[in-house]
Amino acid sequence: MTKPLNALIIEDSQSDALLLLRELRRGGFDVHHLRVDNAQDMKSALANHKWDVILSDYSMPAFDALAALKVAQEQSPDIPFIIISGTVGEDAAVAAMKAGASDFFAKGKLTRLVPAVERELREAAGRRQRGEAEARFTTAFHSSPVGTVISRLSDGQVLDVNARFLETFNLTRDAVIGKTARELDFWVVPEYQQEIAGLLREGKSARGVEVEYEYGAGRHGYALFSVEIIELNDEACTLTMVQDVTESKKAEAALRASEEKFRLLAENATDMISRLMPDCTYLYVSPSSRLLLGYEPEEMVMRSSYDFYHPDDLEDINKSQQIILARAESSTVSHRIQHKDGHYIWFETTSRTIRHPETNEVIEIQSASRDISERKRAEQSLKRYAERLELLHDVDRAILTASQPATIAQVVLAQLKSLLGFDSASVTVFDADYREFTIIASIDAIADYRPYENRAVIEMMQQDEIFAVDDLARATHISPGDDVLIAAGIRSYVRIPLVASGKLLGSFNLRARRPSVFSTQSIDIAREVAAQLAIAIENARLLEVEHSRNSELTALHQASLQLTSSLDVETVLYTILDYAILLVHANNAHVFLYDGQTIRFGAAQWDGEKQPQPFAEPRQDGLTYRVARSGQRMVIPNVNHEPIYANWQWGGAIIGLPLRVANEVNGVMSLAFAEPHSFDEHEIRLLELLADQAAIAIHNAQLYQQIQRHAGELEQRVSERTAELQASESKYRALIEFAPDPIVIIDETGVITLVNRQTEISFGYEQQELIGRSIDALLPGRPGDLSLIEDMGDSDPDFRTLAANLEVAARHKNGMEIPVKIGMSPIHTGAENLIMTYIVDITAEKQLEASLRAALAHEKELNELKSSFTSIVSHEFRTPLSVILSSTDLLTKYFDRMDQTRRLEKFDNITRQVSRLVKLLDDVLTITRSERVGFEFKPTSLDLVALCEEIIEEVKVGYTKDVTVLFSHQGACQQVSVDEFLFRHILQNLASNAIKYSRDEGIIRIDLNCADTDLTLRVEDRGIGIPEQYKARLFETFHRAANVGQIQGTGIGLTIVKHAVDAHGGSIEVESTEGVGTTFTIFLPITAAGTEVEEQTDF
Repeated sequence: MTKPLNALIIEDSQSDALLLLRELRRGGFDVHHLRVDNAQDMKSALANHKWDVILSDYSMPAFDALAALKVAQEQSPDIPFIIISGTVGEDAAVAAMKAGASDFFAKGKLTRLVPAVERELREAAGRRQRGEAEARFTTAFHSSPVGTVISRLSDGQVLDVNARFLETFNLTRDAVIGKTARELDFWVVPEYQQEIAGLLREGKSARGVEVEYEYGAGRHGYALFSVEIIELNDEACTLTMVQDVTESKKAEAALRASEEKFRLLAENATDMISRLMPDCTYLYVSPSSRLLLGYEPEEMVMRSSYDFYHPDDLEDINKSQQIILARAESSTVSHRIQHKDGHYIWFETTSRTIRHPETNEVIEIQSASRDISERKRAEQSLKRYAERLELLHDVDRAILTASQPATIAQVVLAQLKSLLGFDSASVTVFDADYREFTIIASIDAIADYRPYENRAVIEMMQQDEIFAVDDLARATHISPGDDVLIAAGIRSYVRIPLVASGKLLGSFNLRARRPSVFSTQSIDIAREVAAQLAIAIENARLLEVEHSRNSELTALHQASLQLTSSLDVETVLYTILDYAILLVHANNAHVFLYDGQTIRFGAAQWDGEKQPQPFAEPRQDGLTYRVARSGQRMVIPNVNHEPIYANWQWGGAIIGLPLRVANEVNGVMSLAFAEPHSFDEHEIRLLELLADQAAIAIHNAQLYQQIQRHAGELEQRVSERTAELQASESKYRALIEFAPDPIVIIDETGVITLVNRQTEISFGYEQQELIGRSIDALLPGRPGDLSLIEDMGDSDPDFRTLAANLEVAARHKNGMEIPVKIGMSPIHTGAENLIMTYIVDITAEKQLEASLRAALAHEKELNELKSSFTSIVSHEFRTPLSVILSSTDLLTKYFDRMDQTRRLEKFDNITRQVSRLVKLLDDVLTITRSERVGFEFKPTSLDLVALCEEIIEEVKVGYTKDVTVLFSHQGACQQVSVDEFLFRHILQNLASNAIKYSRDEGIIRIDLNCADTDLTLRVEDRGIGIPEQYKARLFETFHRAANVGQIQGTGIGLTIVKHAVDAHGGSIEVESTEGVGTTFTIFLPITAAGTEVEEQTDF
């Protein structure tokens, strides 16, 4: 189908303009154009005509593209401007694009023209739609029958207001703009304004807040305020809608008497009953809204019904509204309305007005809406059925109008994807020897898929056999290339040979990532298209090879177009004959239709006229039956030499060709000549191509007639079924209220049909939110299989209990799990089988049980901590005592034999172990005191440099490792106020750990930095490091990492460091990588005085 296009062409060359027009027409555009080559003519063209696109050459003798672009931007800036040039380089192209051109390409790349025009037309349409939407919003805002105000959220100042608001409150625009709601003095009860402001501060919306207002001379009215927070121009604002309900309030008393009866009818109806203001704002919605639309009635009240309508149905709805508002009669309209989950369902809504008894003014609108989705789906099914044929028809036309095989194939794949739902596809063509395979078109191609390299695949395809796999995951045999498809996530595929005139041209491959995608019907459609595609590819090849036969091929092409332009069988048949006679100049031609057994007359033509009957009826042993049965052509250059025409000696020639679709003959075309005629291969080939197209066209036309008949029958059945559904009625509801525990009644499928008030309280749902949902919403882990009551009608329900006192986890609306006990009992109402479920909250019991478990776990942890402490301290005391005892024993027994050096060594060993014991006792006492009463913080002014050097020397004395400790300091550290006792513990433990866990010949760096208000102490080693999983508990008592091995330690040193740092009000940071080293950084607040110095001491 061609698309109209108004194109203004700025070009000084007539031939170049014609090239552009030809390319556009080949792309499917029906072009109306005007060519200009100067600024004056261009301005006149823009002023006097409406253009869709401007196509400009870059350089012309009296004009150029940049000047033309400037004219276009001044007069018609919204028209896409595309530059096509043969001489300009990339710099000029970039400059043109920056100046505002839509696209720029060379004249040698005209294949980009049609896509560029289509893209720019889409974008221009989008710009127009956005502008129209903004204009509609402004018009709707100022002409809205609802008073509307836009205010800034931050300070409450009014930014804009419509006339209806000013009219309602008897105010002027100047008195409102720039004021806040508090400053607008119409509030009879100021608390209403405060209530709305409070909701907005909490980020909430106000819906339907009824406000009493004063509007001059002491007159009072009533209005409903609804306020939403919106974003406008990147600023938070409030949109306030004010509906004057003064008249509704006056009429309310008159309606109260009938309201109760109406409510009972509405709340028990399967249709959705609603009451609306004259501006279509919901005042009441019946509970059936939750079943039909998924909304609670409260969610729809005070919202405009137009919030839910499908945009495409607004025109019909507006017409219906105008009817009921203008006349006192009801109106029925079919329309779509949006479900809460976002999808649309079809409603049939009948509405009438309630009018004021005196003024006849419309007070409200009452509506009844019925779900007609099933009926609409049936109608749409019919429509889709017809669309399938139309789509096939479009594919035919796309195939027959394209010239390049790749273009044809890509169009076919795009058209088929929407119809068959595959995920990946490709069209591969073969060379004559089946050695080269080229993918000419694809969707989500799989590059490594090359099954044709296996000769068995080619041989099977040469037999015109379709190969389909329903599910690769379950296939018992893997064909060549299937492993590649499995790796790409493909589950099902079909491979169809592309065969034309008995020759294998290529392969048509459709693939899906789901199993069982390709039904028999889908494969039939794909096969039909593959047959057409094969013909089209063969046509394209012939076009490339036989340029000398252009006129004949053009005629054949026109025949194809004619054949696909109609679905009337008779029209198709005579079109076939017209072009057959034109192609070979035959004297007469016939088409007979074949159903597999018998032949019947289709059409005949000779002497330039259509004939109502054949020249002669086909004989069982004649040419027509032979061609139909064999599926092979018969060529008889001279009938006088053919035995089957022994009794028909007219001296002419005849050819019969089968009309074949997917290897099935559906007819025969014959052409006769008055004189003998030698049929060359090209002539026969043309007729075979026409016969192939004719067969497809006849098949489509016959299929269309069948579909039309089927559609009529289906529509009749749908109408009858719809009448039956509309005649059905009723549902009985059982009511249970105010039980002390939640009670939920479900049907046989587990769907909730009723809940009591206690269920709402316990689980946080409104009753309407639960009705129609699965019991899984409350009991996601419900016991048993609810299907066990399907046979309940055969049993006595009085003594059957499905479950009693079963403990499961229920779920609150907020997602919190609630431990409950449930009991389930069947109920047989006579009309249906239900289950009554009793739910008892056992949260208190579970909490008591959990607290007991926690107490036991804590006790166990204390016992384990005590055991750990005993084990560590016992080990740490035993080791030095053993060394002391051993050294003392050696001195006692061998004192006289030892030289002085040996004795001093033993005494030195005893001294170190005693120091170790003293240090261990000191650490235990320190940590015990710290955890019992905490460290007492007693700061004094110290020379912190000297203290650090002293502590480092003391620590080194206790170890024999060959390590180097580098101490540096910076800042005024000579008079610093810290607690000497605590600081000593900090540095002793950190330095001791650094030496202990360092390797021999390692280097330890200790840096001290004193600032005005705090100091930083940094201890860095290159030792064994701390594993990541142990860092979280690093400062816990007796905690040691697993990689310390046999290195001695108690696990309390870092605990003391942490307590000492906390006593100073400081903090500690740890950086460590296992096997690399550890750095501790201490930050302590101080009071310092002195001079800045920087030194480094090598210990």
